[in-house]
Amino acid sequence: MNVSYSTVRDGVHVACKQGGEQAERGCRGFRHAYARERMDHS
Repeated sequence: MNVSYSTVRDGVHVACKQGGEQAERGCRGFRHAYARERMDHS
């Protein structure tokens, strides 16, 4: 299955918005939130 970059980007944007993360930070915000979550649960 081929997935375009914009599909992934839009999906991350929606997921961040629904998760209460800063939606305007895009992939950088997603990586930051993921890393922060990993640190909190380790």
